[in-house]
Amino acid sequence: MRSREEHRTSLREATPLALRNLWHWRMRTVVLILLTALAIASYLATSIFTAQTMAGLVPQADLGLSDTVVIELTGWMYLQVRFLQDPATVEVPETETRLRTLVTDEPGSELDLMRSCPYVAECHVSRFVTLELPWGTDELFSVPSALWDDLGASFIAGGPPTGPMEVAVPAAIAGRLGLAPGAAVPYIAVDTERAECTDGELTVSGVFSLDHPFFDGAIGWLPDRFGEEYTGSIAAHYPRVLSNFEPNTYVVRLAPGTDPLAFMHWATETGFRDSDNLLHFHPRYPIARAWNDKVAEYALESSVGGQTTPLSGIVLLSLSFVGVGALTMFLLGFLDRRREIAVLKAVGFSGVDIAAVFGLEVTYTGLAGLAVGLAASFVLLTVWLGRRLPLLLVLRATAVTAAVLGLSSLLPIAMASVATVTELLLGRKVIAVFRQRVGGGGGSAAGPGRRIAAHR
Repeated sequence: MRSREEHRTSLREATPLALRNLWHWRMRTVVLILLTALAIASYLATSIFTAQTMAGLVPQADLGLSDTVVIELTGWMYLQVRFLQDPATVEVPETETRLRTLVTDEPGSELDLMRSCPYVAECHVSRFVTLELPWGTDELFSVPSALWDDLGASFIAGGPPTGPMEVAVPAAIAGRLGLAPGAAVPYIAVDTERAECTDGELTVSGVFSLDHPFFDGAIGWLPDRFGEEYTGSIAAHYPRVLSNFEPNTYVVRLAPGTDPLAFMHWATETGFRDSDNLLHFHPRYPIARAWNDKVAEYALESSVGGQTTPLSGIVLLSLSFVGVGALTMFLLGFLDRRREIAVLKAVGFSGVDIAAVFGLEVTYTGLAGLAVGLAASFVLLTVWLGRRLPLLLVLRATAVTAAVLGLSSLLPIAMASVATVTELLLGRKVIAVFRQRVGGGGGSAAGPGRRIAAHR
């Protein structure tokens, strides 16, 4: 075992040799410094632009819905399949198909289950329907009277709608078209289920002002409750006109302290068991769209994260380029200096001493590259573009680049440390001999004649 004093002596002897070698092979040293600087600068620039892209987009998800989730369903009913036998124990389990309504509140219905969820304080049925109106194509948001107070609409004239053929319009639209309570508004509604259009007239019940980031269009009326007969008598849905288009939306007021993402996970969960302990593989609720501040932020983060994946690829590509370039430089340096290494070993330098020389060269090169890379990043990002360089990001870039340089130098350092004087002087197949020795092929036990023969 080498003592601590021997290690210090080895470093003292290796330092001038390392500096001399860096100066002697200065063109190669400059290339390595520039490669390291490139890795540092590309890592910092790409990371900052990625973070600021996400930070710039995600805060726009302000819908004014912090404790409320608006869910648009795929329809007012759906076919539900549940397993009567456990699929884990039965190869072909029996199943049961049920027609489930999403808008009636009879015991055990989907609406009743939603309202009994511990995440939910209130749940109201409403409706989105796209209409052609005098001011253009617009979504009519029809809500029960119980939601009017939550909307925060302030009526300038008239009041909220009280029937299916009435509509309240925003003040901006009313002023532009000269609408007042009692005015007739023609409409065309598209029935997506039957690919048909119906037309008619709505009566303006009132004009309101509403400063809400989520919805600023016309608002219609919907009954507070749909009874069981709504499902039992399908004839009540025909002929298809605006007054009997089915509701397709939940407005959910969350219980205090509820995380909206936890609620959405529950609402869209698959593989759940119902109150009869029967297994379902479909989502708990068939949801087409959902609106909530936190849900929107999560969706934006996921979307932006996917769009910024190419930026991450740039970082990986630059680091790979640096790693391959550094490995090539180190290998060339070893091969060009193998006679010098042989002389050093002949005068008493051990493998550890040789490794120390190479290690110091890598360290000095990395430090110089770090300084150049940070200076270039500061000029480009801070002085020119006004971006701040966070200390944590700088440390992370330094650690990643140091790891790349360290891994790139391992093979040349190991080869220089292990190779014998004879192998270094002959030197035509040093890599093959190194691979044979490390692979346990018995190279180290062979005599000089066998090693020389291996080179030929």
